[in-house]
Amino acid sequence: MKDDGRFRESWKTSNNGCWEWCGRLSDKGYGWFWDSANKKHVKAHRWSYESSVAAIPEGLEIDHLCRNRACVNPGHLEPVTHAENVRRAKYLKTECVAGHPLPVVESGSRECQECARERKRAYKARQKAKQPPKEKKLPPHGRGRYAHHGCRCDICCEAEKSYKRAWREKQAVAITRTETTGA
Repeated sequence: MKDDGRFRESWKTSNNGCWEWCGRLSDKGYGWFWDSANKKHVKAHRWSYESSVAAIPEGLEIDHLCRNRACVNPGHLEPVTHAENVRRAKYLKTECVAGHPLPVVESGSRECQECARERKRAYKARQKAKQPPKEKKLPPHGRGRYAHHGCRCDICCEAEKSYKRAWREKQAVAITRTETTGA
């Protein structure tokens, strides 16, 4: 291809056999290359595969067998379906982004259990912060059998005082009756 010389100047070989792209990288770590023949920017690994091996079949994407997104070595690139690419990437990971070990499962989710617990704790803390504090239920003032017990508000304290005063007066009346009749 026309840009082959410029392309060869844009990568260097690393110890693991990868051809590390030294030119412009995308925010996801893929190399970008100006294809002057088509007058557009292309992903460097796709250009490398298409110029060295063959055209990428419709419906397939390039998988980096080395898991290095900046690699443009055609020997490390293979066209696969998107599902296969995702499956390979998912099961090659041994730890989550926080560094916790991932569980090994045949199928289903490989969610990090420690991160899930941390997310749950954070969610509960956010929910608790949103809720107003629970108000203490006060007993109904002056109603019920034990309305004067427990609550220390002015209404209940006054009710308790009047209850005790009435009880003392009743006791005093009973004592005076027994003294007058008994003497």
